[in-house]
Order: sequence, then structure tokens, then C-alpha cells
Amino acid sequence: MIRCAVLFCALAASARGGATPAAQAAAGTPADVAQGVARVNALYEQNRFVEAAQLGEQLVRSNRESAEAWHALARVHLSVEWTMRRDARAESAMRNVLRIDGRKPDTLRWIATAQFRQAKYDECLPLLDELVDPDPPRLSGDPFAQMLMLRASVRLRRDALDAEARAAARRDLDRALAAVPVHGPSRALRAEMLLDDGKPAEALADLEVAVRALPGDKGVHYQMQACLVRLKRREEADRHREIWRVLNRLTDSVASANAPDAATRRALLLKLKELNPDDLARRLELCESEISAGEIDAALAECDALLERKHGWPAAQHLRDEALRAKAGARPNLPNAVPAQGKDGGGE
Repeated sequence: MIRCAVLFCALAASARGGATPAAQAAAGTPADVAQGVARVNALYEQNRFVEAAQLGEQLVRSNRESAEAWHALARVHLSVEWTMRRDARAESAMRNVLRIDGRKPDTLRWIATAQFRQAKYDECLPLLDELVDPDPPRLSGDPFAQMLMLRASVRLRRDALDAEARAAARRDLDRALAAVPVHGPSRALRAEMLLDDGKPAEALADLEVAVRALPGDKGVHYQMQACLVRLKRREEADRHREIWRVLNRLTDSVASANAPDAATRRALLLKLKELNPDDLARRLELCESEISAGEIDAALAECDALLERKHGWPAAQHLRDEALRAKAGARPNLPNAVPAQGKDGGGE
């Protein structure tokens, strides 16, 4: 079965000249720690994940009893947009938060997420049960829906042919969507079940929501084209199939010799923008590609368009600032973070 899973491409980060973020890490007083955490979070928001992780490691080495420092480091390694993230490091960091700050719902949620991504299902399930089974549950909103979706996904991955497990998974997804109707991963997973059950019309209603919530998830586009083919809506199916094809070309075999070169990658990103303009994460990647290619005016125009769509977006603002530096003759600091296309197991 096609899972609404997070897939990744390659990431290479270039650091700005001068002192590294790790060397700038603050340590000591609570105010110093707060400043360090704020710096890690700012780098994270700009998609500068390598720098954020370096600073986070320095911060926790100097402040081993700071739950806030460990939390900031875990957040970086839980990012669905960082291809080099380490789920095991996110788990170990959150276990330090658990040790220092107690058994809080958000702490358990992040540990469960990291364990799910590592396929540590036997360890993950009791935490998910602890979070969603009490009356009232220990979470609400998106976090509640996400944990139910993870539990449904575990059941389907482990016991896909077991009727009781499938029924339990469906109950979890229905419950998640009763709480948060626009939760994209739950919609996508329920649509997959409906397609498996031969109910494309019902699946389509879920997929229409999932595509809006997760415009860059190639698994959702694959399911959408399969659903539309069954409904004999070929023209619409072809569009989603082409989006899926371009996303595959961008994300598959990125670390190998047949990965697209910079010029091909830029052409693919331009095509994807035309096909799927709501995929803002890929358009952000296009901004970076334009800067790398020396197409500074095009990069600035794209950054401005993204900031118009998503006011104050730190990652887009950072690239705009770097484009202006490049236009002035300076070497830009490009995070080269290639966004993932889904939120399965998302940390936040």
C-alpha cells in the first residue's frame, strides 16, 4: 500500500564565514540559555538545519540540565524538512526532557513520533495509548489527530491483513478527523483504506482535503491520480500523475549519480510551480535554485510572491536577504534544505 510517508532528498549546507553557530552557543545563566534556544529556533525557522543542530549540540553540552535546550535540539531533528535529521537523536534529546521536566503530554508525543519514524512500534504504541485513550485525552487539536493517525498507521503496517486491526485503524482515523477535519495525513490514510475497499468516490472526498493540506506529498498525488482514473476523470488524473512524476524525479536517487544536476533540478522546480503552485515548500526550493544559478531577480520575485502568500515566513525572508547579498556581490548563505512532501510522523 502507498503510505502517506515522509520521503527525503539530499541536503548540503554551506556556512556563513566567520564564527560557526556552535562557537557562538550561549551557556551559563538562564538568560544565556534562553538566548541560545532562541538562536537555535531562529535558525530552524529559516531552514538552516545544520547550523541549528550544531548550535543545539553545543548548547546541550554546556547546559545538560536545561529541558529547553534539549527540546530545541530535538525540534531540529524532528523536522520533516531536513533530509539529514536523526530520529534517534531526537528521541534521546526528548528523553532528557522527560528526565528533567517530567511526563508531559508534548514530551511523550515527540518521543512517540521519533520512535514511530524508527519503526520502534512496540515502544511507540504504549505512549500513543497513554496520550489518546484517556477520557478526556491528554492532547487536543492537531497533536491529538496526529497521534491517532500514527496509531492507525502502526496498525496498518503491522497487521494490514487483520480485519480487527483495520477496523481499529479506521476508528482512529474517524476520531482524528472528527476532531480536526482538515488533518491532511489522516485524510490521506483513510482515503488509502477506502481505495483498498473499492470506494473511490468516498476516497476522493478525503483526497481533495489531503491535496490542499499536503500539496507537496507525492503519495497523496499518486493516490489522487489512481482514484480519478477509477472515476474515469482522466484529464484531472493526468495532472496529478505528472506532479507525482516530477516529484519522483526531484526526490528519488538524489544521492546517486543519476540525480538531476542543478540546471535540470531548476527546470523541474519551474515545471512543478506551474503544475502545483500551492506547493510553497518546493517554490522555496526554487528560490534557492535561482540564487545558486545567479538568477537573482527571478529569486527575489519568487521570494516576494511567497512572502505575499505566507506573510513573515522566516525561510523565505532569509533567502530574500541572501539574494540581496548576492546582488551586492557577497557570497550567499544557502541552507539547501530540500523540503519533504508530507507530514506523516510530523514532530509539531
